[in-house]
Amino acid sequence: MIVYHGSTVIVDIPEIQPVSRPLDFGIGFYTTTFKDRAEEWAAKKAKKENGIPIINVYDFDISDLHHLLTVKNFDSTSDEWLDFVLLHRNLTSYTISIESRTKKRLLSAKPGLHHAFDVVMGEVANDDVFDSIEFYEAGVISKDELIRRLKTKKINDQICFCSSDALKYLKFNSHYMKAGL
Repeated sequence: MIVYHGSTVIVDIPEIQPVSRPLDFGIGFYTTTFKDRAEEWAAKKAKKENGIPIINVYDFDISDLHHLLTVKNFDSTSDEWLDFVLLHRNLTSYTISIESRTKKRLLSAKPGLHHAFDVVMGEVANDDVFDSIEFYEAGVISKDELIRRLKTKKINDQICFCSSDALKYLKFNSHYMKAGL
């Protein structure tokens, strides 16, 4: 499977880096199967950093993934997906450490809140989606209404590689610069 990562640098060796803000699936290396989504992210990042949009292309070997790693795959915008995203989006601090022997991701902000998956796959909760989520959190709409609204939004996928073991399944293929984004 081909996946893309939008950036302002060539990322031929993906790494899990600390993040400055909460993300949908927690700390990890994020990719998507949607080329245009990666291009949008690269353009947004380039504008913010006054850089050049670079899209990194990877081959993702999923053949034995479920047998060797812990994988969470959200098939749709569901209650479970929403709860997972809300949990990670609402965390205020993240830390990450890599233990050299096992090279597993150890994550803590509040004890017991983080997941232990190597890979998390599912839909992206973009900023448009979070307008609806703010209505839900303010008690203006119900969870069922929120799910109904989310299903009408343009949703893209994301694959989050949350451990160094997971990153072994990601092989750099190429990159390209996208001018004029």
